[in-house]
Amino acid sequence: MTPKQLCLELISSCNLRCKMCPHREHMTGKNLTTDKVVEILSDVRKLNEKNPANSFRGIRFDGNSEPLVSKDLIRVLQECKTVLPEMLFDIITNGVLMNEDISRGLLTNTQFIHISMTGLSPKTYSEFQGSNLPDGVCEKNLQRVKDNVITLINTKNEMGVNTTIEVRYILCGASMDEFVPYVKYWGEQGVDQIFVSGLGDGTLKKSAHPAGKVLSYRPCERFGQIIVQANGDVILSCCQYVMEVVGNVNRQSFFDIMTSEKVLRYEKAHKELDVDNLPEICVNCPCMHVYESNKPQNKCLPPVLDEYRNNFLAAARGKKLVIWGTGPEFESVCHISYIKENNIAYIVDNNPSKWNSRIEIGGGYPVLSPDELKKEDPENTIVLVASAHFMRIAKQLKDLGVKYYYPSLLALNPFTFFKR
Repeated sequence: MTPKQLCLELISSCNLRCKMCPHREHMTGKNLTTDKVVEILSDVRKLNEKNPANSFRGIRFDGNSEPLVSKDLIRVLQECKTVLPEMLFDIITNGVLMNEDISRGLLTNTQFIHISMTGLSPKTYSEFQGSNLPDGVCEKNLQRVKDNVITLINTKNEMGVNTTIEVRYILCGASMDEFVPYVKYWGEQGVDQIFVSGLGDGTLKKSAHPAGKVLSYRPCERFGQIIVQANGDVILSCCQYVMEVVGNVNRQSFFDIMTSEKVLRYEKAHKELDVDNLPEICVNCPCMHVYESNKPQNKCLPPVLDEYRNNFLAAARGKKLVIWGTGPEFESVCHISYIKENNIAYIVDNNPSKWNSRIEIGGGYPVLSPDELKKEDPENTIVLVASAHFMRIAKQLKDLGVKYYYPSLLALNPFTFFKR
């Protein structure tokens, strides 16, 4: 089963009204007290001791709201580390309310900090996190978030901590043009990774429907994420659908809720793919379906991938195509028809043991040293990076004099670019 993660909504409130957020109309202003959070965490410890094979591995602070609105956030994080020092803590924020003091508190008490920020320009940002804001406010917010993230990076380096800093990007038609510059920019600033996802429709759905003929079922990647909302409701999480409330921590303990007959039945049903005992919304959810067609089921990104493909093809027309990377990403890339049609010249890789060899996947290509790119005409060469380490490789490509280079999306949703 997917390792469990507890998502705590400290306060049902947000300082922004992003158009893609399905929760923006449901904020209540309620909050979980610090004492209640400590009580929940104590129950998490008891649950982990009772069943280590099905334990909680991480605590995330967002709960589909903005955690930095909570004035008790840093104190709560400190309490969390006291109660569960071995736990992984992460936080998702839009970054507007961060300052140096908050940055230090987050870096001291969390292992992952995720900042949602789409776009480098006010025009693109206004389509997402800047939605529903006057132009002047939107522009100031974007600059503030940029400054805050750079301050966070600098503070991390000064403190010498290992916290992962991630920026999050929504890829769709409105943000396509700034995607590659965004990856390059934040790679140069020193973020650790960039997470990319598609654009939701901004509504919470009460039901799900199969997207074709269902042959069988597969495990849900999201099941195991448990949200405790600010009003105390406990939900076996799904950010897209309205899920059943299985208890409330203001009326019974989190331990009793998670060991209740209903929750244990649902957990067993998910583990065994027992359709008769799964919630109806899970049975109908396309995320759990194996379909009759072998085509990949990808609900969020196909139009965007089409646009990205056209963008890449236009840039690649008439140029020599080189692929960077010989790992699993390359195996996916070399079978994509529009890549094969562009006549791959050769492959480069940072591993010297692979140089001057040949990789037979996808028709067979020579593997050379990246230094081979120094011999190419920058105006007539394009590199497709088939690696998750795009940010690090982009810097290397720039040093090698390569002018045109693209990250390979590999038809994955969501996906992440890592620095290391």
